[in-house]
Amino acid sequence: MVAILILTLILFFTFTVNTGLLIHAKISVQAAADAAAYSGAATQGRWLNAISFLNYDMRRQYKKFLFRNAFVGNMGSPDFLSGSFAQGDVDADGRYLFPKFDRSGSPVDYKKTINLRVPAVCMPMFPNPNGPSGKNEDNCMAINQRNTTQDVLQQVGILAGTGGSILDTYLDASRSIMALQNELCKAQGLINQFVLLTWAFRGDSDNQEINRILDRLYTSIPGASQQLQDRSRLNRIIAEVTKGLGLYPKNIFTLMRIQTLVEFLNTTPQTVNPDQLEAWERATDTADTHEHSILAFRSALSNLNHSVFDVSKTEMQELHQAKTLDAQTVEADIDTFIQVMIPSATLNPSAATFCNASIHQIPLRGIPVGVKLNRRPGTNVVYGVKLRAFVKPRGLFFAPWNEPLELSAYAAAKPFGSRTGPSDLNPEAELYEKEVDLSSVVVNGEHICNPGAVALGHKCNVPNMKVDPSDSKLTFFHQDFLKKMAELSTSRPAGTNKVILDDSKLQTAQHHAMAPNPIEVGRYNILPPPPENLDSLKYEFIPYFDKETAQSQQTGPQGTYQAPPAYRFYAPIFKKGSEDVNGIIQKVLDKTLDGAFPNQFGITLNDVKEQTKIAMNNYYLNKLKSTGGDDNETETFAAVQLPLYKLTPPGSKKFWLQTDKEVLSSWGPDHVKIGKTQWGYRPRFGYSVRFVGLQDLLAEGLQDVSEEFDQVGH
Repeated sequence: MVAILILTLILFFTFTVNTGLLIHAKISVQAAADAAAYSGAATQGRWLNAISFLNYDMRRQYKKFLFRNAFVGNMGSPDFLSGSFAQGDVDADGRYLFPKFDRSGSPVDYKKTINLRVPAVCMPMFPNPNGPSGKNEDNCMAINQRNTTQDVLQQVGILAGTGGSILDTYLDASRSIMALQNELCKAQGLINQFVLLTWAFRGDSDNQEINRILDRLYTSIPGASQQLQDRSRLNRIIAEVTKGLGLYPKNIFTLMRIQTLVEFLNTTPQTVNPDQLEAWERATDTADTHEHSILAFRSALSNLNHSVFDVSKTEMQELHQAKTLDAQTVEADIDTFIQVMIPSATLNPSAATFCNASIHQIPLRGIPVGVKLNRRPGTNVVYGVKLRAFVKPRGLFFAPWNEPLELSAYAAAKPFGSRTGPSDLNPEAELYEKEVDLSSVVVNGEHICNPGAVALGHKCNVPNMKVDPSDSKLTFFHQDFLKKMAELSTSRPAGTNKVILDDSKLQTAQHHAMAPNPIEVGRYNILPPPPENLDSLKYEFIPYFDKETAQSQQTGPQGTYQAPPAYRFYAPIFKKGSEDVNGIIQKVLDKTLDGAFPNQFGITLNDVKEQTKIAMNNYYLNKLKSTGGDDNETETFAAVQLPLYKLTPPGSKKFWLQTDKEVLSSWGPDHVKIGKTQWGYRPRFGYSVRFVGLQDLLAEGLQDVSEEFDQVGH
C-alpha cells in the first residue's frame, strides 16, 4: 500500500514537472516565433525607410534642377541678381516674366523689353563692368543685338559703297571684328546648350571632364583665347553651377536602388532550416535577397534552448504574400529653353542686325521624379511565420518519449507608422505646371513653344513648383522666391551698389531651394503634424537633421560653403549576382528616354541615351565600385544630404521648413511620459513594428483593427 502511494506520488510529481516543462517549452517556441516575425518585419521596415529616403531625394533632385533652370540659368537677365525687378517684370500674381531687352528697333529703345514667361538658360561668357552686377553679359540680356558696326558708320556719316581706300580699310577691319564676334556669338549659344544638357544628363562628378569640354570649345573658336580674358572665372562658375550628377543619371541610379529594395520586399516566401540558412550565408549573391529570412531564423534560434531543442531539425515557414508591392515610376515631361545666339549669315557691316538671340525649346521627357508604391488588392507588407521546433528525447526532465517531440507556433508582425512616397491619387499634379499658354510670346517671328505648330495652341509644360499650400501664387517663379535666392547667393561690397555673385553662396542657395517645403507636409515621408501644441512636445526626428554631425562640419574657412553632411544607408543598386550594369541602365533609359527629342542642334534621342549610358557606366565603374561617388555613395550604400542643415530663416514668406519638429516622418503613440509629470506626443524614427493577429494574417495583413493606424498608409 505504501509502495503504491509512493509510486503515485512519483508519477504525479513527474506529470506535474513534465507538464510545466512542456508548457515552458511551448512558450519558448512561441517566443521564438514572435522574435522571428518581429525581426523579419523590422527588416522590411528598414527597407521601407530606405525607399522613403530615396523617394524623397528624387524629388529634391528635381527641385535642384528647377532652381538651376529658373534661377541659375537666368542670372544674366536684367537686374536679376539684384532682385530689383521692374514693374513690368512680374505679372499680377507676382510671377516673374523673365524679360529680355529687345534691341531690334531703329533707333534702339534700350528700355524696351519682351516677356518670355519661361526661363531661358543663358550663362554669361564675359563680365560686363557697366552692368548692374558688374558680372552680367549684355548678350544674355537682349533678344536682338543690333549691328554696332552699322551704328558707328551711320553716326560718323560714312555710307557703304562710296569707295575710297580709307573706307575699304575700315570695312575690312570691321569684317574681321565681326568674324570674331560671330564665333563668340555662336560660342555663347553652345555654352548655354552645354549647361542645360549637363544639368539634365551629366553622368560624372569630376570637374576635369567639364574643363576638358570647355577647353575643346575654346580652342575651336578662332581668337577666343585672346577675348576670354576671364576664362578661369567662367570655368569656375560653370563647374559650380553644373556640380554633381545630372537629373536623369542621379534619379535613374536612385530608381534602380528603389527597385532592388522592392524586389527584396517581394521575395517569394521560403521554408528555412539550418542547412538552407548556411547555404544562403555562404552564397554572397543571395544573402542580401534573403536578409529578412536569415535574420528572422537567427532570431528564432537564439530564443530556443539548445540543450532542450534539437536545433538541427528546426524549421521556419514564411507565410507572407509572395508579392505585395508594385513600384510605379512617377515621371515628368517638361519643356526647357535656352537662349541661342544665331550668327549673322553675312559679314556685311551694313546688315541691320547682328548676332540675333533666339529662344530654342529643348523637351525633356520621362524624367523619373519619384516612385509610388501600390499595394496589391488584399495585401500589405506583413511578415508571418510558422515555426516548428523539436524537443530532444531527453530534453525535458523524465520525458517519457524516445523520439523528438514537435512543437509549433505562429506569429506575424508588420512595419507601420511612416510613408514611402506621394499620398495623392495623382502625385504628378504637385510636380509641375502643365500646358501654359504661350501663344502670345514670339521671338524673331516664331512662337517659343512648339514653333510652327499652331494647331497645338503653343502649349508647353513649363517646369515649376508650388511652395506653400496656403499661397497658391508662391512658386519657384515668384519674384519673392527669386529675390530670396538672390539674397542667399550674392553679396554687396560696402560702399557700392553692385551685387556680386558668390560661387560658394550659390551652393547655399541651391541647398535652400532643395529644403522641405510646406506643401510637402502630408506628402512623401513627411506626415501631418499632431493636433497638440508643437512647442510643448519633444521629438525624435529622422536622420535628416543631425546636430552632432552638423557641428563637426563647421570647420571650413569663414564664409565658404560647407556641403551638408550625408546620411548613408544600405540600398544596393542591384541584387548580388545581377551586375549587368549596362543592361540595367539601358533598360531604364529605354523606358525613360522614349519618344521624340525635337531640337535645333541635330541631337538625337539615341545620342542622348548612348552618351548617358556611357557616362553612367563610367561613374559606376570608376566611382561607385571603387573610390566612391558623390557624398561617398557606393554601389551598395546610398547617400542623402541632410536637407535641414544650417538653413537661413525664410522670413515672412514660408519658402521652406526649418526645424525638425516641422518635418515629422513617423507615427508616435498618443500618450508618452516626458519627465516626471508631463505627458506628450513623441514620434519615432521611420517605420515601427507591431504584431498582428492571426485573423489579420489570414486576411493577408491588410486590415488594421485599431483606428490609430487608419490614417497612415504604406
